[in-house]
Amino acid sequence: MNGTIDYRLMTKIVTALIFMIPTISLAEKSPGFQWNVESQLRYDDNLYRTNEQSAESSTIFAIKPKLSWLSLYGKHLFDLTYQGNYDRLQSEHHLKAHALLDHSYRLNSEYTLGIHWDSDRPGKTNALSNSSSSLNQSRDIYTKGKIYYGHSASQGQLQGQLDYHQQRYTNNNQEYRDHNRLGTTGIFYYRVAPKTRMLFQVSFTNYDYLNNDTFGKNQSSQEFRYLTGVTWEATSKTSGIFKIGYQDKNYNDSAFGDLSSLALMLDSTWKPNTYTTITIGAAQENRESAQESSNGYLRRHIKTGLEHDITPRTQLLIKVWYGNDQFDDIFNREDDRWDLQLSVKHSLLRWLYIGAKYQYEERDSSLDSYDFNANVYTLLIGTNFKN
Repeated sequence: MNGTIDYRLMTKIVTALIFMIPTISLAEKSPGFQWNVESQLRYDDNLYRTNEQSAESSTIFAIKPKLSWLSLYGKHLFDLTYQGNYDRLQSEHHLKAHALLDHSYRLNSEYTLGIHWDSDRPGKTNALSNSSSSLNQSRDIYTKGKIYYGHSASQGQLQGQLDYHQQRYTNNNQEYRDHNRLGTTGIFYYRVAPKTRMLFQVSFTNYDYLNNDTFGKNQSSQEFRYLTGVTWEATSKTSGIFKIGYQDKNYNDSAFGDLSSLALMLDSTWKPNTYTTITIGAAQENRESAQESSNGYLRRHIKTGLEHDITPRTQLLIKVWYGNDQFDDIFNREDDRWDLQLSVKHSLLRWLYIGAKYQYEERDSSLDSYDFNANVYTLLIGTNFKN
């Protein structure tokens, strides 16, 4: 393993987290098998998110199935899901097994095991986009465990989580991105009002990159996050969570500069009436690099969304996302990103809907070679079967 970790300290942290957590409320769910599928026909005027001179346009047909099976055993819940995406540009397959165990009034646990085959979405990473016949393919095998101690109405609650990922890239000479990731988180909630709670969170993540890149550099690192914040559900109209604190990322390879900064996260919902929902969010976080000989970078983003029922069967959805990426490199690169979406869905039947969507994406970088913009127009039809 690249780098060194104090495993005695890690053992103590993990052991302590096993006894932490908020209680899970088992929602009323119907057991059995369920399936849904959505078909899309989209036109993309910049398929690979390259600069304007190299842009390629195309029309793509996609099918996105979702299969799920759910079983209840006493107070315990078990489910198995599959989600896929089939089109000629990229494919995605996500298989996940999940168990939610209700041990007692105060103690619950949750376990997830999954495998995710995916590909890099053009323009979504910090790497330079290019017109390639194949996208970077990856496989992520992961497991996650949570333990909850306490009840949602208790004065104090404890939560602990441990997750492990094996990320592997299978083409285009992306082996330098192969890594194992171990993360652990502990959160303490303290009630300060009937529907308001303070929180205190400590997280540790170890990134163990298995291979050096072609320049002999390795991106292995350790990251700590120390956060405090508040969750609220002041009325039936507003709810949310806000966290703020400090994040510190240290690389094993001295060729990379360490990343230390403010950490922030906001996710809030406002429902002014029964047919309108407004969301507001923001974050400042460290991101892993997809580029050789480049350490991670800092991303700040804000977002807002509007869901509005024009009629009981027709829904309007608007999303606006802005992000700023800052890189600590010799070029002092900085990217501004925009993602704007407008869509309409209409239910033809209780189980069948149609829709249309427009999306605009842009990356405006201080290095012109990373610039792109794209317009995507989509028609869709899908099912909405429910147990």
